[in-house]
Amino acid sequence: MKAQIDDNNEINKTLGIVLDKFDAIKKSIESMKSLVEETNNNVKSRNDLTKQRSPVYSGGGSVSDSSDSGGQCKRTTNDGCVKDCRLMCNGDYQSCETCEGYVSCNSEYLTKRKCSNTDIILFWDDKLKACEYRSSTCIV
Repeated sequence: MKAQIDDNNEINKTLGIVLDKFDAIKKSIESMKSLVEETNNNVKSRNDLTKQRSPVYSGGGSVSDSSDSGGQCKRTTNDGCVKDCRLMCNGDYQSCETCEGYVSCNSEYLTKRKCSNTDIILFWDDKLKACEYRSSTCIV
């Protein structure tokens, strides 16, 4: 009988240890869920900042008419860079803020983009519609 009680005590100790481990695992999972939620909120926040509706064009140049066959959107501006995607065709354009990046217009929304995320500095070439070591359209 004493041996059976000792066995039950040992089983209870083991169960206690296992339950403590499960509790620690549960806390770790809750912590990971919280981190994932925080990361998702940060990404959403960042996307909201970079993909905001572009402001009404304020000075500096007007939209020129080199539009597509329907004449409903524009592909260039008189000053050669894009500050506002209103009336612009969907596509990538020279930024008015930097040569090391460009802007993408999509359904009149402007998204600022960088040419590189490394130590190598690249410049947007609007004729080639690509990031290059030298740009023929943006002089630094």
